Amino acid sequence: MGLLLGLIVLVFVAMLFSLLVDKRFSFSKERVSLSRLIEEEKHELQVSRKRLEEASRHWTSNCEPLLGQDRSFAKVAAEIGASEKRIKELQERRRELAAEVQATTDKFANYRSRYRLQVRSEATGETAPELRSRSGRIYRNIVIRAVSAAGMEIRHDEGNSRLSPEELDPSWRERFQWDGSETADHLAEERERARQHDQFVEKGNSKPPLPLQRKAKNRSGKKRAPADEEVEELRQALMDARRKLNEVEGEAIQARAAERSSRGRSVPGSLETWGERAARFEASGVKLRAQSMRARQRLAAVAPGDALLQIRD
Repeated sequence: MGLLLGLIVLVFVAMLFSLLVDKRFSFSKERVSLSRLIEEEKHELQVSRKRLEEASRHWTSNCEPLLGQDRSFAKVAAEIGASEKRIKELQERRRELAAEVQATTDKFANYRSRYRLQVRSEATGETAPELRSRSGRIYRNIVIRAVSAAGMEIRHDEGNSRLSPEELDPSWRERFQWDGSETADHLAEERERARQHDQFVEKGNSKPPLPLQRKAKNRSGKKRAPADEEVEELRQALMDARRKLNEVEGEAIQARAAERSSRGRSVPGSLETWGERAARFEASGVKLRAQSMRARQRLAAVAPGDALLQIRD
């Protein structure tokens, strides 16, 4: 009985020891698992902190400035509307200013044209003891015959000459308001008129064509008022006729002077004597004087009070 009891006690002790060992091993295993879990949680916590920091930086730099964008958008939209309205007002003002500038430009161009016509007409007949060109040539006892866009026509001791604006002192160019484009256009018109005249003469016509047709009458029978362009063309025709006459008369004067000084010798490079040359230019002068008188009459019929008519040929 004692042995049996001993065996029973021994079995219980063995069982208790086994339970204790199993529990210890189980606790150790759970401890290892818990430590691993804690490490994993620490790592996850660190990752979460980094994500939180990145999200915070993103919010601060990108999202936070966008707070209140609705109000900003409304303010910007209002400013854009006001700017568009201001732009339209400025564009309208710009068109008005452009129209004013154009009107002022046209007004100044008309004034300058009238001023040129007046100052050039008033200069006709002026005299001076001498005039020095920019090339150094001196003209003595000059009389201004006419001033046009092509230059100044003068009579002097040696005959007649036309000086281009480039040959004259800047003070003359300032006074008569010459410019390169006007001079070039005028010379082109002169060449065209000369070409048309030559063609007209080559066809066998004895008289050059009239620069303009006679003034037409309206249905009421009254003469229409001459246009500025018509008067200007008639004035230009008269000035051209006078210029050619002055040139021919100058050549005739020079030929007569050479005839007296050279005792009747021939013109260098020609079989023509100085006397024959003078006679030829004098005959041309008679024709050109008649042409000048016709041009004068045509201008007088249209503009009887023109300043050019006060100059005697």
